[in-house]
Amino acid sequence: MTDIVFNGVSKRFDGQDVLKDVNLVFPGGALSCLMGPSGIGKTTLLNLMMGFAQPDAGQILGAPHKIAAVFQEDRLCEDFSAVQNVRFITGGRVTPATIREHLSKVHLPQESLDKPACLLSGGMRRRVAIVRAVLHDAELLILDEAFKGLDDVTRQATIDYILENTKGKTVIAVTHESRETELLKGKIIRLEDTMQKTHEESTCDVRGQLPLKVTGVVIGGKKIGRRLGFPTANLSFPFGGCDVDNGVYIARICLPDGRFLPAVLNHGHHPTIPEGPPAVEVHILDFDEEIYGQKVTVEYLRFTRPEIKFASEEVMRQRVMQDISEARAWFLNPSV
Repeated sequence: MTDIVFNGVSKRFDGQDVLKDVNLVFPGGALSCLMGPSGIGKTTLLNLMMGFAQPDAGQILGAPHKIAAVFQEDRLCEDFSAVQNVRFITGGRVTPATIREHLSKVHLPQESLDKPACLLSGGMRRRVAIVRAVLHDAELLILDEAFKGLDDVTRQATIDYILENTKGKTVIAVTHESRETELLKGKIIRLEDTMQKTHEESTCDVRGQLPLKVTGVVIGGKKIGRRLGFPTANLSFPFGGCDVDNGVYIARICLPDGRFLPAVLNHGHHPTIPEGPPAVEVHILDFDEEIYGQKVTVEYLRFTRPEIKFASEEVMRQRVMQDISEARAWFLNPSV
């Protein structure tokens, strides 16, 4: 299955940014949990993915045409029974007997399956909507707070049902509940961590106010760090708005797929390419993937030493390895 990629996506309503420069990846064929505070734009992001709206800037790549969704409203046909609501979507592809079997797996009692949807409780209606979406022949399943109103036992059974019947499909579940993310066992993506700051905010904070964040694109280098045993990502961003001391920092990097990874960085002139313009060179601990061309966010956590001009590559290698060891120790005990 193809990944769904948001590349610099922005959306405005009435002159206000709802989504600003969103960069994230939903892995194809896997389950992702999309989290974020109310009003941050999760529903807008889903609407863009489903084609209900178009972004004002950026691209959405890999979104399939065949999508099934469970919205915050159940959207059932009120006069149809539970079985009829599901069959209305599946047609002759799924037999009524199979539909009944699936509805029973989410703890719907047999006597409720032939009642009009208008007579079902909120929790029952919710489970009918979930089964209908799961049985739809779709490549992407979207669950927008789909487990609201379900008790713990029913929620567990319903999530187990989803996991069992969506293997190999792309599933995106919007939730506020940490317990639901534990049950869903999916990759957690926090929408607030994928958006660039607005134009009114500086590229990074002022000197001395750590932690601070910068966002930029990973550019190609000469791979000197890799040859010396510490591969680095070269990050290019406008230096004019970032008033911090040149030197080495313990850091954390956020990748487009939402992962936060420990790192150590040099801010200023590259220790491995000293003749180049100012930039940031980041070594991500225990990481060996290609991220060239991707937009990442780096969070400066602690200043460790000023910039040094090394006499030789070997002297530089030994000092950088010491920087990496110090960063590892700090992440084990950040209070030091």
